[in-house]
Amino acid sequence: MTPFSVHAPSATISAFRGGEGSPLLLLMGVAGHHAAWGPRFVERLMEQHDVVVYDHRGIGESSRVDEPFTEDDLVDDALAVMDAAGWDDAHLVGFSMGGAIAQTLVLRQPERARTLTLIGTWGDTDDVWGDQIGSLAEAGQAPDRETALRMMFEGNVSAGFAHEPGRFDEFAEAAASVKVPTPVVLHQMGAVGGHDVRDRLGEIDVPTLVVHGENDGIIRFAAGQRLAEGIPGARFEPMLGRGHHVAWEAGDQVADLVLAHTG
Repeated sequence: MTPFSVHAPSATISAFRGGEGSPLLLLMGVAGHHAAWGPRFVERLMEQHDVVVYDHRGIGESSRVDEPFTEDDLVDDALAVMDAAGWDDAHLVGFSMGGAIAQTLVLRQPERARTLTLIGTWGDTDDVWGDQIGSLAEAGQAPDRETALRMMFEGNVSAGFAHEPGRFDEFAEAAASVKVPTPVVLHQMGAVGGHDVRDRLGEIDVPTLVVHGENDGIIRFAAGQRLAEGIPGARFEPMLGRGHHVAWEAGDQVADLVLAHTG
């Protein structure tokens, strides 16, 4: 993918672009970055779309962050990326925190979204957090890098996938390829931890797909179900036996769903 720089209202964002077709923006979750979508997922999307993926403020080559920021700041960043790509609108695909950002973006500027795909995310604050949510913060306090990466890996995928040979090494190589400062992760959790748009979900008027892992240990499966139920006409696709980061764990299957939805 080709890198480019974006000047958002209060940050500089590092972005990457590749593929041909209709525009599609990927919005990553907490502690993630452009290389953390999975080994096959982005490649599959580029077969049909002009894809842009970016690193949130404070991540990788995006501008350094020392102070807390808000969800609205993150929405401003996403809109600035779209503007820099020359897009009036795009298919929006948001994972976890990225799904919260995508919801708020659509509610603020509905004309910017062609379709909406929400993966492993939530729309209210009722018993949302799974048992593994603490691993995102605790990983930053781990005694060594490998332990931290393993905590992140095991929190993001199903137990069965985590024990398959070679899976951790593949994840660790990608995760470690971009700098993700622990204070930024905590700022991200603070920015979106209170995300609750349940009273406005009925306003979302774009074709919406909600995908959620049955064994998600970060965002409870029921939260994804409620999110889909709150959006008029939304389609809910459960990923049976899968964990939180289904685009990593089952990239081809999730890509098939997204491509059918955005086709």
